[in-house]
Amino acid sequence: MGLLRRAARDGGAVLAVVHDLALAARFADRVIVMDRGRIVADAPPDEALSVERIAKVFGVEAAMVDVGGAAVPVSQRPI
Repeated sequence: MGLLRRAARDGGAVLAVVHDLALAARFADRVIVMDRGRIVADAPPDEALSVERIAKVFGVEAAMVDVGGAAVPVSQRPI
């Protein structure tokens, strides 16, 4: 992910499709959240990956944990 971030900082465009919300929260500048094929959020990670949205879209109770200055969603129980 560091290589992709450097490419973006150097002016390149990077599109990554990830299903790991913690990874997206740590490295993405912008996150698009989809629910049943429809975009429900298009914002910086801290806005797009709110606890409420994660519960609604994924049906998972999450808590936000600070990891290296980024708010990262963590499941409160095994999925």
